[in-house]
Amino acid sequence: MKGGGFSDPLLKKLFDALPFYMMLVDEEHNILLANRAISRDLGVVPEKVVGGYCPKVVHNMDEPYPGCPLEEAVEMGHRTVEKELYNEDFGRWVKSAVYPTELRTEEGKVVYVHMVFDITERKRAEERLREYAAKLERSNKLKDLFIDIMTHDLLNMISIMRSMEELLLKRCESLRESREFGAITESTERLISLIQNASKLARLESLESISLEQRDLCELARVVVSTMKPQIEERRVRVVLRCCENAVAEVNPCIEEVFSNLISNAVKFSPEGAEVAVELVDEGEHLRICVRDSGPGVPDEYKEEIFNRFRRLEGKGSGRGLGLAIVRRIVELHSGEVWVEDNTPRGAVFNVRIPRRSKRRREPRGGGR
Repeated sequence: MKGGGFSDPLLKKLFDALPFYMMLVDEEHNILLANRAISRDLGVVPEKVVGGYCPKVVHNMDEPYPGCPLEEAVEMGHRTVEKELYNEDFGRWVKSAVYPTELRTEEGKVVYVHMVFDITERKRAEERLREYAAKLERSNKLKDLFIDIMTHDLLNMISIMRSMEELLLKRCESLRESREFGAITESTERLISLIQNASKLARLESLESISLEQRDLCELARVVVSTMKPQIEERRVRVVLRCCENAVAEVNPCIEEVFSNLISNAVKFSPEGAEVAVELVDEGEHLRICVRDSGPGVPDEYKEEIFNRFRRLEGKGSGRGLGLAIVRRIVELHSGEVWVEDNTPRGAVFNVRIPRRSKRRREPRGGGR
């Protein structure tokens, strides 16, 4: 036997220590050595199968079965072949693999290591994972359907309601001063806002990454404040913008939602005549956005929960809805952080910190904003 014999005691001990069955076979399927595990799996004595014909010992066949890995290995010029096979008799999956070695028999035949081990649990786990993925895909499709219903069908019906409100006002102008009619109008506007925000949040939650571009956040904040002028004048508050010298960062256009939500909340919760301060602070590799108001503030027990979906302060009927949940998700997509602190002497300070530059370019999955 070239390359050493197979009667070496150490080699036999190593073979017998393996938990799966292994054999040394030559290229003509003759068994040269088998370990102890073969007796457990095939019910044969290892020493008695040496010299036997592998297809007969393993499969009780007089010739190799179609697709036999050893046959393929020899035909391919003594290559490694690995196959996953299902045993219908036992209902088990196995991995059957043959690896050519440098060893040769005295007749010059190539010696292969032939290993067979049970992979049933792995295959079952893969199947469970596939089933879970399929259920998740169905769930996502249902969620997408629900979002479509919200953003189209429900909003269409609400548009009809608003048209009916306007028609009623034309027929009876006195309804404009009615408390009941005012409640209907306000509820309609809140419902529209809730549907739109729920749709935004659902789309943001489905994203794993976003595209980024360099933007001047000070200029962006000015645009947001300008578009909110009617709301600011109605609340009779003053919005002051203070910017650091360089307020450029790599952001997605959806960052505008962060400014809109934070400034809108600050205006809403500040008393008449108060000042709302929007500050952009240079922190080296990061930019910090601070929005200060003079409202009722946020109690300590709510400083984290207020960013959760639909979480609102007890006793504050209007709440903050989904706006802060949207803010947090956008900030997360920018690899940033958001938190709220107490203002002095009263009110709240909402802080957003985002990196000026992304460590890697991120592309959108499934759309833009």
